[in-house]
Amino acid sequence: MGLLSRLFKPREKPEAPFTAGNPLAPLAGTTTNRSRDAQNVMERHGQTAPGFLEINAILAREHSDERSEDSFAVSVDGTTIGYLWTVRTVDLRPELFKRPVPVQMFSDVVDSNVRVEAWAWLAPTTPEWKWSEVKRPPMSSEGKAAQRTADVQQMLRSTASSSPNQAQHVADGVVGGVHYLELVEPIKQAKREGRNEDALRLCYQAIEGAERGRQGREPAPAYTRHAAIILRKLKRPDEEAAVLERYLRFLPDETRDLHEFSERLAKARELQQRVQE
Repeated sequence: MGLLSRLFKPREKPEAPFTAGNPLAPLAGTTTNRSRDAQNVMERHGQTAPGFLEINAILAREHSDERSEDSFAVSVDGTTIGYLWTVRTVDLRPELFKRPVPVQMFSDVVDSNVRVEAWAWLAPTTPEWKWSEVKRPPMSSEGKAAQRTADVQQMLRSTASSSPNQAQHVADGVVGGVHYLELVEPIKQAKREGRNEDALRLCYQAIEGAERGRQGREPAPAYTRHAAIILRKLKRPDEEAAVLERYLRFLPDETRDLHEFSERLAKARELQQRVQE
């Protein structure tokens, strides 16, 4: 699987979706609708925040009105602590529903609230956890963002060292000394802080890198999407239309009108017309 194939899957929650080749699956819901249940499980096992718990869980299919397909509930001692929302049915072997599944749980106090993060090991082998009681995962938004950037940087180094072709591929995506994948978190941070012009500058830098590193495919769309959203907020429809057109030029004629950016482009042009009137 190539670099682009690994990186440009649709963004899902949680941040590192399970794939068939990676049995380490993060749980969703431990910080939202199952947060209190996850905390209760840890506390019942003597783990008040900051806590650490490795325990067996049970998987079960669970229907949700929020999803068109079943999700997979992860339960400890009869209490659902989270879900494998990023796991497809075809990726789960039937025996997973018949045997205990190892789960690793962490809790900490973040902004005066208890937060729980958890992972499940979905293979019949000894778990190979990313984190441990000593090496704990980041729990705050800032810490998680920094870890995502560090993971991207490590992935880029690993990819570049694998072969001369991959090294060139990584180099192609570098603009201003920074690979475009490293700009995801800075763009988000600038947007959160209301620094729209800074975010937009980073978007254009990333767009150029994504175009250079696309390897004959369509560029990664996230940066164009960020730019268009910012420009809509800044009420600059001419520039919004231009950045969307820039992306759409990379698409085949037969798919261009079906892309989400085409609909957004039509709206931007409509706003352009209103301004001119």
